[in-house]
Amino acid sequence: MIELSIEEEKLLLTLGTVLQEFRVASNLRQRDLAAKIGVSHPVIVDMEKGRGGKVALATWIAAFSVLGILPRLKAFLETLEPDPFSRFEIRQKKKKRVRI
Repeated sequence: MIELSIEEEKLLLTLGTVLQEFRVASNLRQRDLAAKIGVSHPVIVDMEKGRGGKVALATWIAAFSVLGILPRLKAFLETLEPDPFSRFEIRQKKKKRVRI
């Protein structure tokens, strides 16, 4: 099991709060959102309470998509994209096998 740092826990809580605010603004119950994205009601409860660390990223994306947040998230992620020269340098590095 992965242990989260305090900052990571705060981030999950913030994501959960955003999820809850947009869900309420969309006039959806937790059960309705859960049904729309194909998860159980307790999963949505955990996400909104900041306990969504075990929830798959695909579930977060599906929830954000249903609530109309996905375009904002995509726009934000585009600002994080590395410049083309960095990508080229990364591709040129020789891949090494990780041995256990």
